[in-house]
Formats: sequence, C-alpha cells, structure tokens
Amino acid sequence: MDVDRLKSARDSVPGLPTVSVIIPTYNGGRYLGATLDSVFNQTLKDLEVIVVDDGSTEDLQGVLRPYAMRLWYVYSQNRGPAAARNLGFKLSHGKYVAFLDHDDLWSLTNLEDKVRILERNPRCGMVYSYPDLIDAHGGIISHEHPSFHPSGWVFEDFLKRNRISTFSATLIRREVIEEVGLLDERRALMTCDDYDLWLKIADVAEVHFSPEQDVYYRVHPDNLVNNMDQNLQAHMIVFQEALKNRHSVQAIPVQELSHIIRQHCYEKYHAFANRYYYEKGDYRKACALWWRCLTLKPLELRSWIYFGICLLPRGLIEALRHIKQGLEERQVSFPSRGNRN
Repeated sequence: MDVDRLKSARDSVPGLPTVSVIIPTYNGGRYLGATLDSVFNQTLKDLEVIVVDDGSTEDLQGVLRPYAMRLWYVYSQNRGPAAARNLGFKLSHGKYVAFLDHDDLWSLTNLEDKVRILERNPRCGMVYSYPDLIDAHGGIISHEHPSFHPSGWVFEDFLKRNRISTFSATLIRREVIEEVGLLDERRALMTCDDYDLWLKIADVAEVHFSPEQDVYYRVHPDNLVNNMDQNLQAHMIVFQEALKNRHSVQAIPVQELSHIIRQHCYEKYHAFANRYYYEKGDYRKACALWWRCLTLKPLELRSWIYFGICLLPRGLIEALRHIKQGLEERQVSFPSRGNRN
C-alpha cells in the first residue's frame, strides 16, 4: 500500500479537524453501522473519520455506503489491529486522536467531554474513562466500576495494573503519539498493545480521568480473547519491557518497585488461574499459576486451597465444584431473614 500517496490525497482536504476518529475493522459489518452512527451523532462536529479495513473477507460496502461522503475508507492486507490503527494514524490530521473499536459505541458528548479536559490541561497527553458494558444486542450488562480514578502523573499506578479496558475509552493528544511512537505491531503483543501504549504515554505526560459515562464496550463471543496463553504472555512481555525501558521506573524507590512487581505478577497469575483456567476446567494450567502465586505470596491461604484442589483427580474436582455451586444456589434461594422488629 502506498501510504505516502494516500497521505498526499488526504492533505489536499482544507482545514485540520479537532479530532481524528480511527476505526479499525475486520469483518465488523454486524456492528459497524451503529458504531458510525454514534460517531456522526457527536455534539462535537469538527472531526474526520477514517475506517481501516484490515483485510475483511466480508463485503463492508453495503454498511459503509450511507456514510461514504463523511468518512475515508482504506483497505489493507490483514496485519492485525495495531497495524490498522497505525495506518489510520498516518493518514490522519486531527489535533486529538480517538481509536474506536468497530463494535463499541459513544454517547453524544463523549468527544466534547474529553476534548474539554485536554484543552484545559495542556500537560495532559491522554484522557480516559471507564466504559459501561453492553451485550451483542446493545443491552446494558450490570457491573461495578472501579472506585479509584487515578489522574495526573499516573505511571506508577498504571504499572501496578492496566486501568483502561478499551481503546474506545480514550482520547489522545497527537503530539504524544508522535513522541512515544506508534503501536507495537508484533504478533506476540496483539492482545496487549493497548497496555503498552498506556505505559508509554504515562511515562512522558499526564493522564486524566473523565468521570462521564460516555463509552459503551460491547461484550460478545467474537471479541473475547480465546488464546489465554498468548494473552498472559503478551501482558508479561509488556510489563517486563516497561520495567526496562520506561524512564519513570527510575524514580520509584527500589523497595516500592519490588513490591509493585510482586503484587502485579501475583494479581495477574491469580486472575488467569481462577477466572480463565480454573473456571474453564483447565486444572493443569490453573495449578501451575497457583504455584506461581504461592512463590510470590507463600502465606496466602486461598492460593494453597486452590492449588491443592487442582492436584486432585479431575472427577473429584468437578464433584467439589458441583457441591459448591449447589450451596451457593441454596443461599440465593433461601436468604437469611435477619432480625424482625
């Protein structure tokens, strides 16, 4: 693809938009129309929209035809979402950049709210918010939002854990992306290139939280990460490289940094052992991760319990889980009546 030629054609458009909205898509026809509607209904109208088709095998022209005069569409060979976002950025002109997934939605004031924060805080390189969850049909999925909302120089907090669940919940100052570099296109980081970018940005600029509920993250089978081994490996690569390459690490006292590393690894191994492997019935991998948890925190009783359970024969594990599930269902069906006055 001749990116320079495409860029030259884009440069002929008069005026620079406030926001460039970059939408990478791969076979996203089912949701792309609703996503584009949420973009063109924004109260902030000074924007450009670039849809980068990452080698879709389905025909998206029918979906895009009603928006043809209001967006730029570019097709590229399939190289992954990071490469698609990078291509979109190279073709963009906006002062601020929003990477929107093809199945997510924005409320009417999302861009206006986030631009306002960036305009008021010149040292802020990125604004983020916590999204609401929706299902494949757009229904709200009940969940709890985090109670802590770090803002400012947040690198140390972001090193502890990934605070941002989706590209769609961010708005980034263009100069900051130019400073830290484009998204890492390595296949090994495909499921964690977002966290890598957040750490790079937090290393050089302030990151501010927007309290507005402006983003809807769609949860459906097609967007779930199926290869948990790859996902965990990608996360740990990003974390280890951040420890070696980010300048802000040097400002963290050695004892505190050691605590952050142990806590971060423990929480990540714990989450994958319990939420992914144990719940999916892969007890061998769950057992291995519980053991890693124990090497980091040997006094954690719960880790010892689950580690011991995972050593049992599979049939016995399934029986114990069935009993536990039955007890939990009984507690829901027969709640305690408490005191009566």
